Amino acid sequence: MASMQRIDSPSALRPLARQVSDGATVDEVLESIFEDYRSRLPFTRLGYAEIDHDSGMVTARWGRSTRPIKLTRGYSAKLKGSSLELIANRQAPRVLNDLRQYLKHRPDSMSTRIIVQEGIQSSLTCPIIVAKRPIGFLFFSHHCPQTYSEEKLDAFLGISDLLAHQVVITKSDESHKRTLQGTISTLANVLAIANPLASEHSEQIRELVRKFAKNLKNIDADLMEQAARLSHLGFIPISEETTRRVFSGEDLSEFEREQVATQHQVGARLLQPIPALQDVATIVEAMDDHMAADSKAGQSESAPAATLLKAFADFRLLVARGTPAKEAWERLLPAVDRECTPFERSLPDSSVPAALRKESKFLTELAPGMILNQHLTSRQGDILLSRGVKLTPALVEKLQEAVVKRKTPTGRISVLVP
Repeated sequence: MASMQRIDSPSALRPLARQVSDGATVDEVLESIFEDYRSRLPFTRLGYAEIDHDSGMVTARWGRSTRPIKLTRGYSAKLKGSSLELIANRQAPRVLNDLRQYLKHRPDSMSTRIIVQEGIQSSLTCPIIVAKRPIGFLFFSHHCPQTYSEEKLDAFLGISDLLAHQVVITKSDESHKRTLQGTISTLANVLAIANPLASEHSEQIRELVRKFAKNLKNIDADLMEQAARLSHLGFIPISEETTRRVFSGEDLSEFEREQVATQHQVGARLLQPIPALQDVATIVEAMDDHMAADSKAGQSESAPAATLLKAFADFRLLVARGTPAKEAWERLLPAVDRECTPFERSLPDSSVPAALRKESKFLTELAPGMILNQHLTSRQGDILLSRGVKLTPALVEKLQEAVVKRKTPTGRISVLVP
């Protein structure tokens, strides 16, 4: 049996526990176990696998060894009927000190065969248990036989418990992110349906945020992108015709001017009831000209993000109204200089709108990227799509269906083609 050095738990595990509490990823924790504890505990290979209870599969997620690995990340096998199922059900570790002999008794165990081909002769399998439910396995292995003792497993179990805690944190964070992204996508889709022009404007601002993501000084790039995507949520109650006139610089009625002036406040009110989006709501509200001038808003942590988003929005608005892109870009640079580290100052090609030409097309000839230059109406005269809408693949598909079902008039329609 390989000699096991005494590891004084929990003091010896304290650095690992601190790393877990500091929010390290599962991969980072596993790397630390391999690097920091291999000289103190007997293992020359470390592996981690997760159980997918929906599919009934066990999948290798991480592995590292002092020798070349053959059982690599992504390898999967059924849990049911396997020896791992027994470990999961018993929720207790298993020691195998002669894998070659074990393989003779279980010749159909492909994972054991691969491990033996790697030169592994001993293994200790610790189930990862969360809320009394097995969610995975941590494999300590050695290239020498007779390595592990049933009576000296406390340190290994302490490590597997810490890993279980980290897996819970990671899964919770991933679930939160998926839920948050789902909420943001839903809100963005509502805007896209209610006001496609405003939605497109938000996406253009989002692209600018992505361009400068690596240069932001004291602004969270993910939070900034979320705010960009929802920056025009307040345009939901504003008509597309009013939106078109806003972006083209045409005169607005007093009512329309009031709607546009308060759109950031309206958007913020829609976001504030959602706890995970309250920071986004604060940024969106601070984009309002009146809020930006307010001392409280100006001193808030959201001010830099709001200032930069407002500059991006103004840049896109200037370009939409016909200001030369280079001139609009020069106006944008001072705000970017304040909030970003040094960056490529030349105007990116993606920021320059493509030249558009006016053409007359049959509905069956419409394609993604074209912009309607007139309202598209039904046979009854109802507006189906407003002038200024940029056609997406989904819209084109719906229009083709409408043509087949004779819901739209025949004839041509004026469009702007890139």
